[in-house]
Amino acid sequence: MSDTSHALSLPLLAPAQAQKHVTHNEALLRLDLLVQAAVSSRSRTAPPETPDEGETHIVATPASGAWAGQEGALTRFETGAWRFLAPRPGWRVWVADEARLFVHDGVSWAPVRGATENLPSLGVNAAADAHNRLTVSAEATLLTHEGGDHRLKINKADTAATASVLFQSGWSGRAEFGLAGGDDWTVKVSPDGTSWTEALRIDAANGRATGAAVQTTAADATPGRLMAVGGFGLGQTGDVPALADVAATDTPVGLYRVIGSGTANNGDLPERLPGGTGDKHAVMRIERYGGGRLRQTVWSIGTEESALLTRWHTDAGWEPWREVFHQGSVLGPVSQSGGQPTGALIESGTTADGSYVRFADGTQICTWIGPAVAAETAAGNLWASDGALTWTFPAAFAGAPVVSGNADSTTRWIAPGSTTETQVSYRVLSVQSDASELAPHLTAIGRWF
Repeated sequence: MSDTSHALSLPLLAPAQAQKHVTHNEALLRLDLLVQAAVSSRSRTAPPETPDEGETHIVATPASGAWAGQEGALTRFETGAWRFLAPRPGWRVWVADEARLFVHDGVSWAPVRGATENLPSLGVNAAADAHNRLTVSAEATLLTHEGGDHRLKINKADTAATASVLFQSGWSGRAEFGLAGGDDWTVKVSPDGTSWTEALRIDAANGRATGAAVQTTAADATPGRLMAVGGFGLGQTGDVPALADVAATDTPVGLYRVIGSGTANNGDLPERLPGGTGDKHAVMRIERYGGGRLRQTVWSIGTEESALLTRWHTDAGWEPWREVFHQGSVLGPVSQSGGQPTGALIESGTTADGSYVRFADGTQICTWIGPAVAAETAAGNLWASDGALTWTFPAAFAGAPVVSGNADSTTRWIAPGSTTETQVSYRVLSVQSDASELAPHLTAIGRWF
């Protein structure tokens, strides 16, 4: 039988041993050192000059002085001398000056790593491999901040290497952006994963753009390309030039400022633009189609009111100005004068009596969900709601509209009655007596002018 324990080499008491307390105390001292083991450091190669009683270290390499030849050993200063214990595989020690747990692997002390620290690869809902060491299969991947900024870094070894983001379809590349074989930022696209086009390149030195998606010359009219500074005569860094004459037909293509009375024939501009007659300020775009054929598009500036109008010039002269509706003018109050729309295209609203939509052509649609009713009153061979019901339209019509609806059941229907510009009476009919209280849905379609 061995005279020490297997795991911690604690001395064991022998039969009829004299002075058992010596062996027992030695075992206790070893336990005190090894159980919940903690050392001050593992970086010292020689003992401190004035160690404290119980001061503990892992001896670093190369050991010297009283620690010579004890590299890697646990040592504690006790009763004026250093006690050494040779570590065994699996022993764990907390190193205070590094605030980290270390384990002995049979050769040296190594930090105890967490389950996700320094992994050779990681697959989330997918299998990682030697090339794709981090693989995630999911609808989305979230990287968020920790109270401030968050930056995603993709680092490459040198200028000639690539650091990019590749987009694939069916595992075949379709788009890629990043630093591809250089320090310029590029965007590439491919229809098949084999043939690639460099759509955009941003020069790392000056930030300027080139590529298949950018004009190559000032006259390059390839569809879909980005217009460069100076393209088609447009390249001002300040105000666009002032327009000399609103009525001129020989003005080159471009953008111009209309500067009130400083622009000849200012009175030709539409009244829809803010400002007094002959003193309107706006921006005008001129497009040419050969000969005397051109189009002027003008919009207001310096005002919250947004108006965009256009007119053509042909061999017959100037056509009337026509307003172009856009996101800011499609919705709003509709209006008319003499049957011609003068306001927005669509107006909508909701009241306690339902919702309405008015269109610039005069069409109006009102909808309403009425109070829930039963159909238990005998009406000949049918059953009906109790008495006539009335719906007051949320917006008045110019004449009696057409009213229809459904009673929220396949065995019920709506029976409209007397209809005026402002209301309709109706009843809910049923093929059978039905105590269920269901809400009818009504729609009225007519004109508001």
